[in-house]
Amino acid sequence: MDLIYSRDEVLRDDVSPVDRQSVSYRRNCGMIEGDLTNMLPFIYIFQNGNCGRRFKLPMSNEVTGIFGVNAHIGSGIFYRKGLILPLATCRDEKIKQAFLKLKECVAEGPVTPDAKKRRDKAQRIMRNTFKGQVRLASGASLDGCIEFQNNSELFQILFEHFEYIEEVLDNTNGQVMPVKYRPFESRTYGEFLEKFHRNLGDAKWGYSHCKTALLYEATGDIDRFIFSNDGLTKLETNLHKNFAVKRSVRNQPLTVRLEQEKRWDWIYLHLNIGKESVTIVLSNSFPPVKTLIAWLKSIARGDMPVRFDIEEEGTEKRLSAYSTDNPERILVHIGNTYDGDEVINSIVSRLEFVESFRVAIRDFFRSEFDPEPWSNHGEDDIQEIINGDPWISE
Repeated sequence: MDLIYSRDEVLRDDVSPVDRQSVSYRRNCGMIEGDLTNMLPFIYIFQNGNCGRRFKLPMSNEVTGIFGVNAHIGSGIFYRKGLILPLATCRDEKIKQAFLKLKECVAEGPVTPDAKKRRDKAQRIMRNTFKGQVRLASGASLDGCIEFQNNSELFQILFEHFEYIEEVLDNTNGQVMPVKYRPFESRTYGEFLEKFHRNLGDAKWGYSHCKTALLYEATGDIDRFIFSNDGLTKLETNLHKNFAVKRSVRNQPLTVRLEQEKRWDWIYLHLNIGKESVTIVLSNSFPPVKTLIAWLKSIARGDMPVRFDIEEEGTEKRLSAYSTDNPERILVHIGNTYDGDEVINSIVSRLEFVESFRVAIRDFFRSEFDPEPWSNHGEDDIQEIINGDPWISE
């Protein structure tokens, strides 16, 4: 039988390493170390940002029910902290079944090409039950989890029908067991933020936003880039509805290379497509790497047209990708936003374009990137996160 200790006893020097491998202990906050199977599926309302490896708060009467997940998923996973609302606590069977059915819309892989089809299906399921009151987050990929809009209707449903886990019996080498629940107490997203940050004791610094996601299996899918679409713009212009690429137009060959400049520590993005080429500065003062990756994932899913802007402390570049009449061919446009000059405007293979970028980013951050100058601009974990992203590292 597993030994049961308090958290303080687990950390005592006189508890042997052997015992620590099978220790169970009660906790009401902090990073969960055991297997979360007994809690899944659950709705997770968590802070938008890395909670850090040091989120190991002791048992507390003030901070209750705020847990971190992903402790044992592996190096590079972006840790979170938030409230866990198991679907098993839902008191309305119709609502519970609708949330369970949404699992059909979640992709197993980190990036899959049918995001729009799965989003449409998810919206139909939610319309049938929630009459449009519960909605997907804008641009939600549904790769790994379901992300919702934080609207008042969703929080009213959570308030009326759900409980969150206030305390667990954690296990360093086994399954976690919920031992205490509490009714969800926030009728609105704003009310939730106030209570959440007050419990954490950081309300004096203002309220950073939270995300609301429904997870069915691997919580390791809560990584930075699933929730990093804020810098992307979904365009209204769909070229494939009005234009077709001539048969004589071939896909242009392309190369992508990243290089870190030694004096200013910027990253130079060298892109060659056919006879056109451009070098774009990725500045650590206005870090665009996360949005660049989100842009590439959107293209990989076929979720276009999509664009984003790169601030270079001066000349700004705008990168856009448009679908064509052939889903495997895209139009890539790169221009200067200030003067409208066109730098690159070419037809390329969608898969080749994405793969060239993915490999270039993977190789650069594995061997050449110097993280120190970027850590001074709030990017202290960017190398770890990119190297741990399953889509990039595969």
